Amino acid sequence: MRLAVPVLCASALAVVGCMADVEESTPPIPTGEIEQAWLFDPDFEVDFEDCREVANVGLLPTANARPLVPDQFTLVGENDAVTPFVVRTVHCDSVSVDGKLPTPGNIVQIGLLILAPEGDGDINNYTLYYDTSNLRLALRLAIAGVNANWVPTLHESLDEEADGSGDYKFKVPPPFQPRLTFAGPVGAPVGGPIPFVANWWRYSFGGTVKMNSTFPELFIADNDVVLKVPPGSPLANLIGATEVSDWPVLKLFDTFPSAHMVVTRD
Repeated sequence: MRLAVPVLCASALAVVGCMADVEESTPPIPTGEIEQAWLFDPDFEVDFEDCREVANVGLLPTANARPLVPDQFTLVGENDAVTPFVVRTVHCDSVSVDGKLPTPGNIVQIGLLILAPEGDGDINNYTLYYDTSNLRLALRLAIAGVNANWVPTLHESLDEEADGSGDYKFKVPPPFQPRLTFAGPVGAPVGGPIPFVANWWRYSFGGTVKMNSTFPELFIADNDVVLKVPPGSPLANLIGATEVSDWPVLKLFDTFPSAHMVVTRD
């Protein structure tokens, strides 16, 4: 696999360069994280352990979504007035990229549901936003061609009751994008474990990136989490609203002991 190394370098440096204007509390960039081998092999793997997530699927105008998705991908609601979008937020006690440096981490992904390009996966999404508090993960994704942002101040919390239910909150603070809060009550696990496979996709620099995640066991529950975004923001313009509380396709709060992600670039 041969890639345009200078372009990928620029992508990775964008992750680092965008940190120049953040608030003083942002930790310094550990430049030792950038390994030369990454530039020649964008494929990598990630292990997640002891995690919880909220994954909700709502509907937005197809006319707003279509210009953001390359023609080789087909929206689930391609021929309808509305098409599904997904908001996924995750906290894991351990995130290990390339088998190294396991650390706690938070992630938010926002995308549009698409038909499975390769016929696999329980769900397939085209990636619009990917933020993570894990620097190594952000850099590896950026080099592979995903529009990933390193956001060290991502906030996630669960004020948990004895039965596993609780009050959930996830926040992307300024100046990072997409600014949002995703908060509300989540239920106690009522089902599972179930296996699940999710594919997230991104096209960039003439190539397609596939993020294939396998979840051996999901312990699932319901939620009443509300998404709030600033008026006039790109995400508000896409959704056509500043608040989403109706999730007619899916409302899921779950925990999973482990998951494995394989990232490949075509």
